[in-house]
Amino acid sequence: MKKLRVCVVIGLLALAATGQTSRVEKPPLTDDFLDRQVEGDELEYETTSDAFQSMLLRTRVPGGMVRTIDCFDDTLKQSWRPLNSPLHQALNAIVRVDPRYRWEHKGGTINLLPAKGEPALLEIRIGEFHVENVSSAMEALDQLLARPEVERAMTDLHLQAGVRLIIGPVSPAPRRFSVHCKEVTLRSALNAIACGQGQAIWRYVEIHCAGRNEVVVSF
Repeated sequence: MKKLRVCVVIGLLALAATGQTSRVEKPPLTDDFLDRQVEGDELEYETTSDAFQSMLLRTRVPGGMVRTIDCFDDTLKQSWRPLNSPLHQALNAIVRVDPRYRWEHKGGTINLLPAKGEPALLEIRIGEFHVENVSSAMEALDQLLARPEVERAMTDLHLQAGVRLIIGPVSPAPRRFSVHCKEVTLRSALNAIACGQGQAIWRYVEIHCAGRNEVVVSF
């Protein structure tokens, strides 16, 4: 019998007038979000990951991106002109210019992944992951990375946590949410957090150079 693999995302909407909290299950986005228009008409020069993030931000789609870096890493900056093209068309243009990457959509999120395969850490299994009434994706992420499965895998893969920079505005009235996952991969759990927050985008960077074997995960 196959094990159940599922993530349930619940939004918590604060009711200021009553002080109560209502739980509303957030359904996954349907495939039509790939037809959302990427606004903009000026030529832009950005790295592949930055261009991908810009597209998701402009279309308000949650997701994540993976980048692996070695001592010979060559950061490609490409030119692209959104011209109000559909999201799927803009994503295809990115990976056509930089074939080191592929994109994938599943369950209302879009991921940018290395074409040669995703890092082993993202494929580990998380038995159960539950966060309740969190106010940010970073808060949920901290609890996810503290899971024993993640810490054990970091040790087995000889990875250390790198320095994480937190950049971005903080909402004065954040939307609270909960995530319940069972028997999923680490990447699926990250996507569930992104969906729960609504428009969050996670970044996974793995660095192997000059004796450094580090991983940085952030929102």
